Amino acid sequence: MKPFWLIISVAALIIILIFAFGDNPDNSRTDRIANLTYYGIWGLAATSALLGSKIRLSDALRNIAIWCVIIFALMCGYSLRYEIQDFAHRVTAGFIPGSPLTRYNENGRIVNIERSTNGHFLICGLVNGNSVNLTVDTGASAVVLTYDDAIAANLDVDKLGFNIPVATANGYTNAAPIMIDSLKIGDIERNNVRALVSRPGDLSGSLLGMSFLDRLSGYSVRGDRLILVD
Repeated sequence: MKPFWLIISVAALIIILIFAFGDNPDNSRTDRIANLTYYGIWGLAATSALLGSKIRLSDALRNIAIWCVIIFALMCGYSLRYEIQDFAHRVTAGFIPGSPLTRYNENGRIVNIERSTNGHFLICGLVNGNSVNLTVDTGASAVVLTYDDAIAANLDVDKLGFNIPVATANGYTNAAPIMIDSLKIGDIERNNVRALVSRPGDLSGSLLGMSFLDRLSGYSVRGDRLILVD
């Protein structure tokens, strides 16, 4: 064995002994012996592998440094995962308006939606598994689907009875009551959502009303961002 590697091995053993038998009031003697055994085995395995190989010291140090950088980058990415998600959402929102971003914390699921260029919050949701664009409208007592979106959501529009009077931007009209099996915004999903279907041509776009919003833990607007809390 080369003297240099012998010095490295002795130094590693000293470090292990200091770590295992250091003066730590929280560790019992049994725990310190267990630590010595555990780290000693790993130290011997690592030292044996290094000494048994024919890798030069410079190459070994370079590989160790590369792995340290990779591990550090992964740790930083994990600790900043929510900030990275927010940044990704801001980027994708510019290309896909209404794309919801879901993140998780100790309070549960949170979905963020950026305000669209027309000043409203337009959301790409899933109605019965089908993509539908909905405009958030807290003044609407229920979710309202246009006739075309109801067809896109595989609803049987032929059996609808338009007998519920509603007020729209174009005046008063009648809408048909329905029950949506599944309405999903981001990762927030609600089943059996009360909704209405407008007559053909009466509504320019579908609305995300209070029959969905009232079933959330909360929602708020902060600047140009709508926050839905599950």
